[in-house]
Amino acid sequence: MQKVPDREEKRHYIRLNTVFPIEFQLVSREDRNPISELYEGFTRDIGKGGMGISAKVLKDRDREFFNFIPHETKLKVIINIPLDKEPIESFATIEWIEKQPGPIIDTYFFGISYDFINELEYEKIVSYANWLRLRPKLAIALIILLSAAFVFSLSAFLKTHREKIEGQRDLVRTTAEIEQAKETKAQAEKAKSDMAIELESAKKKQTTVEAAFEELAEEKKTLEEMSMLSEQAEEELRLELDKLAEEKALLEERIEGEAAEVEEEAGREAETPEEEIAARISPERLEAEEANYNKFRQLILNEKIQSLSSYVSSHRSSIYHAAALFALADLRYKYGEEALAAVSYNQVIELYPKSRYALYSSHRLGQLRMKDHYSRYTLKDFYDTYNLPELFDYRDIKPYIR
Repeated sequence: MQKVPDREEKRHYIRLNTVFPIEFQLVSREDRNPISELYEGFTRDIGKGGMGISAKVLKDRDREFFNFIPHETKLKVIINIPLDKEPIESFATIEWIEKQPGPIIDTYFFGISYDFINELEYEKIVSYANWLRLRPKLAIALIILLSAAFVFSLSAFLKTHREKIEGQRDLVRTTAEIEQAKETKAQAEKAKSDMAIELESAKKKQTTVEAAFEELAEEKKTLEEMSMLSEQAEEELRLELDKLAEEKALLEERIEGEAAEVEEEAGREAETPEEEIAARISPERLEAEEANYNKFRQLILNEKIQSLSSYVSSHRSSIYHAAALFALADLRYKYGEEALAAVSYNQVIELYPKSRYALYSSHRLGQLRMKDHYSRYTLKDFYDTYNLPELFDYRDIKPYIR
């Protein structure tokens, strides 16, 4: 609630019984350019340097607009004097403001002081205000004057014109009642117009609320459908996980059996070192396979698992196929794809049983069975412990043929 003018401050204003409409909007303090839309209100008081204004708005609507700061907020005011063709425009400063809450409509009262107004137009406002203020007094004086004349006439013609005088009295009373009825009708029509505006605004607000409820209902329906889909997807995922668990168990059994066979086979074929097999590869073959070597090497170094898998599958006849297949298995083990890693290790053992890659694949399968975490340097321990061929890193690829 802003400051309300005290008795001394309000003393400079003229209280009116009749109001007339005005329009106002916020303007910039620097250049007086408009910074809001026009609002409508009515005068309450007319002062020497300003006026009091009242404005009605729907409850909680445009609250921010009426956050006036006394002595700082600037307004452009358009004053519409009845029976005057041209409205009067001026710039003013807010001096005080107060709010009267209502069930549907809030009423704001505030006072302004003129910053700038044309002198002639200002005199026009003051003259109209003075006329409004003096009108009741003039009416009373006129009535008194008429009454005196009436009494004088009555005393002179009392005997001869009694019936006529009584008729005149009835006419005066009837005329007053007609004027009062007209005024009451005008007030009722104004109240009816205000209620129609309020009712229209309430209907618009109701329409907005109903639209919001419809949107919420649609969102709720969408969420329910998504929830049903989520439950269905969860059930499918659970079944898929159960299936994978069964496949993993079968694969582990197969791995244990094949690992034992590979170790036994490795013992029997130790007399044929991989170096002797690799020595049979001609320089011409190595040169012809240089493109495959570079491609395998690039995919392995960049750890492109999917691309490496595709390239390994399409180049089974390459002399670097054994090394690349082992590197693929190791990368899968490294990044937690244990089931696929086990498949690749078993392929190495099956396709290249006499190679160093088969021996190390067998040990990797043992690590998988023990659920050990991947470690690139574990292979050196196997090399020292089991006197295996030198192979410390999956990135070290060498040619091999069956």
